[in-house]
Amino acid sequence: FLPIATTRGDRLFIGLLSAAYIHLTFLAVSDITLWVALAVSVAWLLVLLRWG
Repeated sequence: FLPIATTRGDRLFIGLLSAAYIHLTFLAVSDITLWVALAVSVAWLLVLLRWG
C-alpha cells in the first residue's frame, strides 16, 4: 500500500520513524499512558512490515 517500491529495511525505517511521530502525537494531545502509544506503534509496524 506504500506508493513506492521498498525493501524490508526501508519499511522498518519508515515504521520506526512513524512510531516516533505516534509517540510525540500521544504526548502532545493526550494524557493517556505511553503504553497505548507503544501498542499502536507495534501494530502499525507489523502492518507496515507485512503489507507495506
